Amino acid sequence: GRPNLENNIYGELQSIKFGNLMYHMSTACIKEIAKDYGAELTNEFNSLKDESTDLVDRITAFNKNTLKLYRKLGKTMSHHQDERSMSVYLTLHNPEENTFYKNHYYQEYCILIGEKKAKTKQKYAHYLELIKDLAENYIAKDQDLLNLVHQELGELTEQDPNYLLVAQDILYQLLNTNRDTN
Repeated sequence: GRPNLENNIYGELQSIKFGNLMYHMSTACIKEIAKDYGAELTNEFNSLKDESTDLVDRITAFNKNTLKLYRKLGKTMSHHQDERSMSVYLTLHNPEENTFYKNHYYQEYCILIGEKKAKTKQKYAHYLELIKDLAENYIAKDQDLLNLVHQELGELTEQDPNYLLVAQDILYQLLNTNRDTN
């Protein structure tokens, strides 16, 4: 349910601890936009989370429209609102349908399963399809794995009923052999 769009968007974004979920410049830029264009940004977040619209269209529109807002601030550099950033916003809003995205995992997973990679602004939607397939057809059917996850996480597993975060963690553990350090 975050960011809570009923609240002041700037204050709401300030209160979220994004940590390493997204590039630090993405966080800085979205907060800067929120400071001066809160109402417009709230509209963009509402559009991004509107599941009646195709995800690729929502991602494309959010990227384009937040860039316009950033340009209105007089900024000429990138606003860093990429698919990774949007995956964080969508996951914080609705973790039952979304999960975090990092292009590296997507690329490596496509190679692993022999899947053709999607184009930019279409990768997150494709990644969600792939990870939901992994969660539904493999993780959800592996009772030994689910028992281990429940032993480690206990009641926290209730917050991931579709196993999307479990699937994400599996990819993190298997595909990220050169973990980034900050």
